[in-house]
Amino acid sequence: MTIESIKVYLQHDEIREAMLGEECKGVYAEAVVSYPTSQGDLRLQTLQSAGLWGLQGDADGLIDTFMNDELDDLLNHLCRFGISVAGFDVERVERVVA
Repeated sequence: MTIESIKVYLQHDEIREAMLGEECKGVYAEAVVSYPTSQGDLRLQTLQSAGLWGLQGDADGLIDTFMNDELDDLLNHLCRFGISVAGFDVERVERVVA
């Protein structure tokens, strides 16, 4: 996907949203992990699931299912990097992006 195709997609999404008169939602999961650097400091790194975007307002009943799918995706991503996911805490955060 090129920058131009992403811009076109976003423009089409804005037009569709305006025509439908509703907002679109997206979900993703993220984890902040830390690891020591060679200088002895800790570096923080944020890893995210792929995300699912363009959900229409009437998808509220499915949001929890989508969120669980994204969490599973993130946990698989973390495991590929050898990061233990045992005993992790999950915090649900909802953000409004204008």
